[in-house]
Amino acid sequence: MTSTTRDKMIAGAADLMSRRGVNATSMRDVVRHTATPRGSISHHFPDGKRQLIAEAVTFAGREVATPLEKAMRDRGVIDGLRAFVASWRRRLEATGFKAGCPVLAVAVDGYVGEGLRQGR
Repeated sequence: MTSTTRDKMIAGAADLMSRRGVNATSMRDVVRHTATPRGSISHHFPDGKRQLIAEAVTFAGREVATPLEKAMRDRGVIDGLRAFVASWRRRLEATGFKAGCPVLAVAVDGYVGEGLRQGR
């Protein structure tokens, strides 16, 4: 559970990235989505969107790694991995396949953006 304004913004950015991707997630959207004060962006993230996205990716990585590690520790590698994949399936289904992995969203946006710059 997130408690501080900064934590809410990071978790909210990760959530928006999982649904929209990085390029379609603006700082204004994060403020609106998290119902946090607009001035908090520059206070908590003086380096702007790049800093917020980097911290949201770190947050999302932990949100994925922690349950995966626990599932594999508690159930063994194969059954733990199966349980983890099943949990992602439930998440995708619960969001109508509209929210995925924010880390993947960053990778895809980066790849697509790079491809566009190189004329692919």
